[in-house]
Amino acid sequence: MGQAIEFHGRIGRGDGRLSAGRLDLVFRLFPARDGNGALWEEAHAGVAVAPTGSFHVVLGLRRPLHADIFGDGPRWLGVCINDGQAVTEASERVPVLGTQVQLAEAVSQLAERLDRLDGPVNLPAAEKVDAEARRRVIKLHRRLRAIEHGGGIFGPLAARVSTHEARLGRLDDEEHGRVIRIEDELEDVVGPDGDIIDLIERVEALERGGGGSAAGDGPGVTAAMARAEEAHQRLKLAEATMVALRNQIAAMQAALDSLGLKLDAGSGTLPGPLVVQKGGIHVASGGVQVHELEGRVPGASRRDGPLLVNPKSGGDLVVGNKESGGVVATGAVRGGRAAGLEKVVAMRASGADTLQPGDVVAIETKKKLPSVHRARPGEQPVGVVVKQGGLELGDGSVAVAMAGLAPVRVRGGVRPGERLSSAGDGFAHVGEGPILGRALGASAGDSGTVDVLLFAP
Repeated sequence: MGQAIEFHGRIGRGDGRLSAGRLDLVFRLFPARDGNGALWEEAHAGVAVAPTGSFHVVLGLRRPLHADIFGDGPRWLGVCINDGQAVTEASERVPVLGTQVQLAEAVSQLAERLDRLDGPVNLPAAEKVDAEARRRVIKLHRRLRAIEHGGGIFGPLAARVSTHEARLGRLDDEEHGRVIRIEDELEDVVGPDGDIIDLIERVEALERGGGGSAAGDGPGVTAAMARAEEAHQRLKLAEATMVALRNQIAAMQAALDSLGLKLDAGSGTLPGPLVVQKGGIHVASGGVQVHELEGRVPGASRRDGPLLVNPKSGGDLVVGNKESGGVVATGAVRGGRAAGLEKVVAMRASGADTLQPGDVVAIETKKKLPSVHRARPGEQPVGVVVKQGGLELGDGSVAVAMAGLAPVRVRGGVRPGERLSSAGDGFAHVGEGPILGRALGASAGDSGTVDVLLFAP
């Protein structure tokens, strides 16, 4: 069963003047403020429009309105004018909630359900209802009276309030309260005659060298002064020892300088073996020609002192040759600059036997020890496989160049200066992704090898 809605509106003309007379109007309900797809439509012919432009209609008499039209929220009512040739909306759409339609339909459904009930409805007698109401009122009245006379929930609350008031009174008692006692104790500490003032006076007396006000202060100060004097004497002895050591060092330095001058001038020879104790030997210029070098001091259990070879005049120290190998140092190697024939700094890591020089590799994250694999497309490369590096770090079967200039296998054309990234399967190409470096050479074919400045931005 449909319902109706009473609607009042005002309509005007395009020139701003109000319309009057009778108009053929069409009313439509839309799901939104804009757009098409009307959910309901009803035409009213000859609607009376007052000189003020106002009109009044009742919607739903010709085409019923149902509650399910308003089930998903408010609807928008559009008022259209039918001039015989076209139907045009005359104004902006108006929101319609449809509450009265939904309420009326709910009431109608309830009335229909009541009409379908069979037999009389059993309702309690009025006397029974009144008796039950009286019992509840009497019960509420008793609870209220108990509360007013200190019963119910207010009794324990009042007792707790009284307890807190008593505790507050004990704290704030002007003669025996805890606050008064705390104030007295604080006065004893920081007051004019308090402990702080007494301590300050005793410290000042100690600083002046006095014995303080207490009976036992004199011996304590005397002992402290004795300890201070002893420490002062020990410090003077240590200073004298330092002066003596400096003099000895200066004498030794003068002797070594004299020995150096003699060696430079070639004016003398040193009989017997040259034994170098701690401190080493420093050769200024001319160098030392050593036919046999024994690093151990006779009778010593370890090597003492550094061996400095030509530190000021420049030149190279060549150890061994291509056949004899290199230098093996069991301790730390320190130097200002390390130069190698290779152009890269490499890290030694483990990897598959199929890896070959020029392969772009990435770190194997699933293994604890340093290990590499051929980088996949777009993966962050760690370097390029090389035969050997100018400086190699770590231990492993594969040398991975991480800095410097290294040959790299590429796919596609490459021009100098172009940015390279991983193309997968060990190759590099020109493209976006984590950078491998900048090409310093060119490759025009499908694949080749170019020199790459690794990780250059």
